[in-house]
Amino acid sequence: MSDNSAKYRPTHIFAVAVEMRRARLFAKKSQAAPINHTRQNIAISGSWRNVPPLTEYDVIQYTRWLILSGHTLVTGGALGVDFITTQEAIRLGAKKDQIEVLLPTPLDVYLAHYRARADEGVITHQQAEALATQLTHVNAHYRLFCLNFTECTPATYYARNTAVLEAATRLAAFQVDGSQGVQDAIDKARAMELPVTLKTYKTRPARTEPVLIEE
Repeated sequence: MSDNSAKYRPTHIFAVAVEMRRARLFAKKSQAAPINHTRQNIAISGSWRNVPPLTEYDVIQYTRWLILSGHTLVTGGALGVDFITTQEAIRLGAKKDQIEVLLPTPLDVYLAHYRARADEGVITHQQAEALATQLTHVNAHYRLFCLNFTECTPATYYARNTAVLEAATRLAAFQVDGSQGVQDAIDKARAMELPVTLKTYKTRPARTEPVLIEE
């Protein structure tokens, strides 16, 4: 579901045990989070290039809590964390109004961009086609919205981040190695006074160190 070429590989069984314990604690905290009993639109933002196993586990657990609690998932339709959370929401049988994806461009332009990136070797063709399949499914069965930009650039991606947050009442961010795109979403959410759940991960040095911050 994501680019696994640089995935974290634990080197000691104790490290694995520690990580799984942290993951279980995070899952329990996510499920019990005092978010509000009313339905919310929760934006999920996360790194796309490098998604360690612990990050993927946390995203899946948070998505399960989000969907099963009746909230709506809002994402930006990227690879990595966006792809993982959307795929899990679909797998859980989310209702039509529980998945909302916002793209910076029309869908055909967006998919052509990813296929071009695959031709350049930035991502794999398998990733590009998996994303195309997912977004086509979202367009047919859920809610997919497109901004009016004609190309995918850092500026239009950041504009997409803004649109995602404007559609949300809360942000959950999964940031690996200080991802700038995720930081953009975090900074904007805080400026908009949205509650932020932030979990950070470091893959350098090798051991992943998650930090959970609730606001």
